[in-house]
Amino acid sequence: MEEPEEGKESFEIRLGNISPDRSLVIHISTQVEHYINLILKFSLGFAGTDTISFGDTNRALSFNAKINLLLDFKGIDNEDQAHLIKLSEIRNQFAHNFSINSFTSLNSNKNGRLSIKHLEKFFSESVPNYTQNNENLRVLFIELSNKINLVISKVLAKLEKSAHELGHTEGAAYWQKTIKMLLKDPEFMQRFTKEELKGIDTLFSEANATLLSYLRENYISEELAIKGKKLL
Repeated sequence: MEEPEEGKESFEIRLGNISPDRSLVIHISTQVEHYINLILKFSLGFAGTDTISFGDTNRALSFNAKINLLLDFKGIDNEDQAHLIKLSEIRNQFAHNFSINSFTSLNSNKNGRLSIKHLEKFFSESVPNYTQNNENLRVLFIELSNKINLVISKVLAKLEKSAHELGHTEGAAYWQKTIKMLLKDPEFMQRFTKEELKGIDTLFSEANATLLSYLRENYISEELAIKGKKLL
């Protein structure tokens, strides 16, 4: 490849001198985007299905848009939000600005300097006798990534807890519906002997008492719960 004339820009695509810092940022942000996709799809009821918004076409939501959606989740505090936003900004610098090929090169513009300031504010204590150089900034970025990993884990734990509570609530409602249905079904009751009915009576009484206790503990209106009722 011929060298460009002095003062002129070469417009040829160069395959060499791949930036390790750019590769690191894109590698990590791609993983974060993958997990954000999973979280958003799960929370919106699209788990296990292909979607346009979270797919891999040009119609999918942008990385920034996905982070904005994630920020709407309760349980992510202001500091967590700031870390996610800063990851997005650093990712955009490396992905869309060819001159940003190292962490120290972030100093070349205002947004980049603000990103460095954020990294140093929250993570510089992780580097003994910290001074600003590319190696140390790379360490701070990795610390940011570790922090975001904890944020994602926190969101996943919250979703799992919500799903667990919802499962119990729906299970309780189904149990009540089943009890009521059996109590009103003479044909079903006639299938049992008197001794069997006594056993069922005890079972249902105990189960209903447990159900009522669960409902009260989980702040479900007692109006939804049926009172202990004898079958015989």
